[in-house]
Amino acid sequence: MSCLESRYLYIEFKIKVKLKPSSTNTLVDKQLQLEFRDNKDNLREAVKEEIKKVQNENKMSYNLRQKPPAAYNIYELVTFKRSNTDTDKSSAINTLDSKKCSSFDGVTKTNAWIEYLKP
Repeated sequence: MSCLESRYLYIEFKIKVKLKPSSTNTLVDKQLQLEFRDNKDNLREAVKEEIKKVQNENKMSYNLRQKPPAAYNIYELVTFKRSNTDTDKSSAINTLDSKKCSSFDGVTKTNAWIEYLKP
């Protein structure tokens, strides 16, 4: 039911006379409906573009805070702080397989975190 039809119903109720819209009114109604659809489609497109713009800004600011993973070579001696890996909820992306290097030349006790790793 369009806006014009609701006006006719209101008039019919008030004066109790049945009014029928002429064919020109129905053409005007159809034209108004088409214009309304076009405006609605244009509004949808504009809103989608605004949402994409805001999402891209949020994505750029989020990526600025991301720290890239450190690139280590194979068989390179690296120190890590001991952590509880069983309850770690971090994702499996960029994880490393590490083991404690117990036999090496040099001092047996270091100030680095390698001494906290489990064998």
